[in-house]
Parts: sequence; structure tokens; C-alpha cells
Amino acid sequence: MKQFVIDDNDVKTMVPLFSTKMGSRLVKPILSFLSIDKVNALYSRCCHKRGAEFASLLIKDLGIDLKVRNGEILENLPEGAFITVSNHPFGAIDGISLISLLGSLRPDFKVMVNSILTYIEAMSPSFISVAPYESSKGSTTNIKGVKETLKHIKDGHPIGFFPAGGVSGFSPNFRIEDGDWADSIIRLIKQSKVNVVPIYYHGRNSLFFYSLGFINWKLRSLRLPTEVFRKQDKSIKITIGDIISAEEIAKYEDMGQLGRFLKEKTYMLKN
Repeated sequence: MKQFVIDDNDVKTMVPLFSTKMGSRLVKPILSFLSIDKVNALYSRCCHKRGAEFASLLIKDLGIDLKVRNGEILENLPEGAFITVSNHPFGAIDGISLISLLGSLRPDFKVMVNSILTYIEAMSPSFISVAPYESSKGSTTNIKGVKETLKHIKDGHPIGFFPAGGVSGFSPNFRIEDGDWADSIIRLIKQSKVNVVPIYYHGRNSLFFYSLGFINWKLRSLRLPTEVFRKQDKSIKITIGDIISAEEIAKYEDMGQLGRFLKEKTYMLKN
């Protein structure tokens, strides 16, 4: 298994410009500027573990204290499949901490993630990978991911979704929150016919990170590794909401309405 998340060769594959003689000289400075070198060092210290154990060790190495409110709801969930839905303010730590938190209670817990995160090989046992929601209609990766998700649930295993499909950003009223939750994910939740647990992450990334979104979402994504290390030696508050029954979800026929209902239930936990 690789000891790094992204190395020089990965960068050159992703951006052919860096394969040139001049470009090769820029790779290491760019990896340092984007904190990828720090990510790689962190990964190499933890990658002897896999899945939820890796996620927990990574959180510990960063010195992050997860302060969980209403954690007894998770501890008292019955055996079998269920779904968690969460807001997505951080873009990396929220997914890693969710796997750490739920994986310690249910080792069979997985999270549906953007296929870019498959570079984090040590976490692959806890991932179901799909292409980015906003640009992936008809994607073979997504068809495979959806089938794998439905089978995982049908076989009695829990799964987590970040239904926004991307990191939170500025809303029209300049609050930092998720955009509309993706109909494709809401439809999966409806098809699954299992209970849903809303989970709210308190906090945000830097204002600079969100401001980059006005320029380009890809540019903003390059800032994510730096934002991970801004959480180092800090606390992250997580609130678990009451279980939403499969029967309640079955009442909704319109995916837009169901998405707004689940998002509302999640954001109500903010207070």
C-alpha cells in the first residue's frame, strides 16, 4: 500500500504540465504550499491501520477532540441497516470523524464519498466511491456506487451520506451552509426504506476558503488540506438528532420536499 496520499507522480498524471522539465521543478514547492506534504506525513504515520481504525488514529494524531452531544442515540441503535445524513462544513474532517465515530460502534459502517477521496487508500474499507454529484450524470462510477450502496443497505449494514455532494458555502443570505441536497441521494434514501439519523457538524472552515468559492470551486478544493490542519488541537462539536423513521420518510413522494425536510431536521440541531 502507498505510504502517501498524493506523490509527485500523481500530480504529474493529474496535470501533464508538471511532467515537463520546468514543471517538475514546481511540483515539490506546490505540494508544500498546499500542505499536501503535511497530509502525506500524517498519512504515513497512520496508514498501518485501515478503515475506521485509521480514521480514529488520524483524529488522535491531529489532537482533535470530538465533542458528541446525544451520543446515546447512536449507542442504542438497533442492529441492521440505517442511514446517517450530515451537513458538510469542513470537506474532509467531517467525513473522517464520521467514520471514526460510527465505525467504533458499527465496524460495517461506510460513507459514500467523492471518488477523489479514493487516494486515501487506508480508508477504502469504509468508502463507497462515486464521481462528484454535480457532474456525473450517467457515470459508470456512479451506477456501480449506487448498486454497491443499495446492496450494502439490503445486507443489513449502515451507511452515511453528505447529501449536499460538496462542501458548504455562502448561501444567498451569506450564511455558511449546504446547498440544496442532491435529489439522487434523497432518492437513494427513499428507496432504502430504513431509519435515518441526522447529524449536525458545528463550525466552519476559514472565510478565505469559502471566499475562494466565488472564484472557482476547484480552486477552493485546493485549500482543503490547509483547512484540515487549521483544526489541529481543537474541538469539533457534533450533535446527533432523533431517529427519523422509515415510515415518516415514506410519506414523501416529492424528492425536493423530502430533501428539504431532512436538511431542516439536520440544521435544527444547530441550536
